[in-house]
Amino acid sequence: MTKDEFNTVFAIATSTQDLSGYDDSPLYEFGLREFQPVTVELQAAAKCLRWQCICFDGSVDVFGLNECARFFQRRVDVIVTVSATADRV
Repeated sequence: MTKDEFNTVFAIATSTQDLSGYDDSPLYEFGLREFQPVTVELQAAAKCLRWQCICFDGSVDVFGLNECARFFQRRVDVIVTVSATADRV
């Protein structure tokens, strides 16, 4: 995942977009050494990021965000779908 893709994922994660329809299970345990690289939609990565880093009060856990960025950069590729760009507008 590139830095620009991560920024897009972060923007989606901090938005009010409903991500319940996206499957983020391929990202479960992404921090483990045995985790194999995966390819997911932007929204699935955003759903995982929301779960890992966004606090109930809307603030961001910066430690968690940096951890996700580090792992996502090496282990996650994203697919940009037409709905992903439409949903951000």
